Formats: sequence, C-alpha cells, structure tokens
Amino acid sequence: GRKVELRLDILNFYPTIYTHSIPWSLLGKQDAKKYLKIKTTRQAHFNTLLSTDAKARVYKLGDTIDTLVRNCNERQSIGIPIGPDTSFLVAELIGCRIDDEIQKSLAGISHECIRYYDVYYFYLNSVGDADNVLKKVQKILYEFRLETNEFKVSINQLPFKYVDDWSLTLSNFKFNSANNYELRNYFSQLISLVDKNKKQSSWIINYGLQRFEYGNVKISRKHFDIFLTFLLQLLLFDPSNIDQVFKILLSYEYYLSNKRKEKIENVLNQIIEEHSILNHSFEVSWALWFYKSFRIKCHRDYLTLVLASNDSISKLICLDLINSKLLKGRKPALANLISSLNSNSLFNEDWLIAYEAFRKKWLNFGTRNLFDKNEFFEILDYYDVTFYDSTRQIGTSFTVNPPPEIEPND
Repeated sequence: GRKVELRLDILNFYPTIYTHSIPWSLLGKQDAKKYLKIKTTRQAHFNTLLSTDAKARVYKLGDTIDTLVRNCNERQSIGIPIGPDTSFLVAELIGCRIDDEIQKSLAGISHECIRYYDVYYFYLNSVGDADNVLKKVQKILYEFRLETNEFKVSINQLPFKYVDDWSLTLSNFKFNSANNYELRNYFSQLISLVDKNKKQSSWIINYGLQRFEYGNVKISRKHFDIFLTFLLQLLLFDPSNIDQVFKILLSYEYYLSNKRKEKIENVLNQIIEEHSILNHSFEVSWALWFYKSFRIKCHRDYLTLVLASNDSISKLICLDLINSKLLKGRKPALANLISSLNSNSLFNEDWLIAYEAFRKKWLNFGTRNLFDKNEFFEILDYYDVTFYDSTRQIGTSFTVNPPPEIEPND
C-alpha cells in the first residue's frame, strides 16, 4: 500500500560489528553505558547490584558475551567471525536493537519495514519520506559504529520490479537436448548478462549454473567438451563460484579423461597463482581440492607458492597432496614451514596447520613434541579429534554413471 521503496544494507556487517555494542543490544546504549561506568569505577557496588537489579545482571551477561567474542578474535573489538551460528545470534541481537531504535525514530513517518539479515526494505508514501528515513537510519547505524553501503542504497517508485531481468532471461531459456548448439547459445546469453551486470557477476553465474548443478539439465558425453570449456571460461573470469563448478564436475567425474583434466589443471594453476598472492583462501583451497578429488598432479611450483602463504587450510591440502604423491617434480622444500611451527604456534593463527601436520606426521619435526606441556591439545589428540578429514567429500545432487565402454578417442 505504499508508492515508494527504499532499500539499503549495512556495509560489511559482520566484519565491522563493534563488540561493545552487544551489551547495548540487550539494554539500550544509555543503560549499558551507565552500568559500564558503575562496573569500572565501583566494582563492589556493581557486585552488590547483581543480586537486586535485573538490568545489572543483563549487563553482565552482555559484557560476558562481548568478552568471549573478542577472545575469539585476538581480543579485537571490531568484527565477529563469519559463519558460526553464534555469530548469527549476536548479529540478530544487535539487529533487533537497531530495529527498535529505527522504529522509535520513525514514529512520525507513515511506513512499513522489513529487515532480512543486514538488508532493510522500507515502504513509504513519498520520495521525500524515503530521503528522510535514509538520513535517520544512517544516524542510528553510526551510533552503533556501522554504516550503509552507498552502492546498494536505492529509492524506487511504483511499479516495483520484483525480479531482475537477467534471472528472467536465464529462466526462460529452454533446453531440448542440451547439444552443442543449445549450450553455445545459453552460455553466450549468460556471459552477455554478466558483461552488462559486472557487479552482480557472481550471483548471475551461480543462478545460471544451478540447472546443471542439480541435474535439471544433464550433459551427454559427446557434448561435454564444449560444456567444460564454458565452465572453465566462467571460472577464470570469476572464481567466486569455484565450489559450484567443482560440484558440477564431481557429478560428471566419469567424463573427466586425462585430456579434460589437463584443461582443468591449466585453469587451476592460473587461479592459484593469482589468488594465493592475495591470500584468497576460498579460491585457492577449492582449486587445490580439485587436484585432490580428481587425482590431478599439482606442479611443485604452485605447491611452493601456497606453502609460503598465510593460509592454513590451503597449506594443509598441499601437505595432503604431497603425502598422496599428487605432485609434479621434486618434493617442495618444507624446512621453512617446519621451523616456523612450534608449541607456541598452537596459540596463534597457525594452530590448525601445526596440530594437523603433527598428528598426521605430514611434517618431520624430529624429536620436537608440539603437544608437550599443552594440556588442551593433548586432550584433543588423546580423543583422536581431527579437523581435516582427507576422506570426506561434498555430496552431489546426481551422478553420471560410467558408460558401458570408453569411447575410442577419449
């Protein structure tokens, strides 16, 4: 029932959350600051209040959560981990308090509002109201040490467009036989849409590949080469969907001849070379998982490049590849990595590579025992706790069965 829509989202929400705003979210900023002052200047009085004052107890709970979250991030007060459900709950606590502050601020403006995670949708009666709301929301976010993503702020008037043009174009494309001609036309459309909407390239590619990911469109063996070519082209252009491409190729693993694996290897090498320098763990680790899963040998130069990075996940996969003899050339030098890891490494960002490499004996530490005098990791080791399982694999929505016989020239 409104003529105008205002969309906005919070810029880098999780990485910029101010952890001290957690107590604010439970009590409100003013009350939280009041109890913080009492706690820091009159500790004995604060302890007495805990038995009689419900707000004091709530403040202590929020302050404890704040401390625990910071302890997970080297005691930094800016940013919370992305991924864990605990972070989702913390973000929702703060989001709900912001919602409450916004609602009070907009009491005099007729509006409707929906928040989805860190994205707000306001529906209003005029563009002037939308401009006014935007300023008020930005002020409230600033009080929580947050800000709007200026590139994603939009004010739209009726009629609203509910579906992007690119999704309509792709969903309306019908495959009859998924032959070379149809695949060429489909991927030409997909690439054209990406070229016109570069800021949304990752979303468009993900959406465009879903019909292949879930097996709604299946590719026959004789048309697989052109399909693979287009997949690898997209992967080179934007590797942010590398996990999706992996899942598709895992479904067609029986089609991956040595010649096709060589094409994949060339693209993986380029991804590793480009993204390991930038410490892009997601792209590099998935590229290495291609080698591991499809039994492709990785050249020592690329392993050496990754082993010199700060990416523990990717370095673990490298050690797994070396241990599995999935490498080309001589074994990479590991002396620097070994010397950089010691018992102190279990208390910094190297804990994962130190723990797993020592347990699995993927590195030769000689007589050094990294778990010596470290009761926490000794307990994990005693109960056979491991964080990297080289036998695990992602599930696929479908699998192409092996053909009755191998084609002559494949």
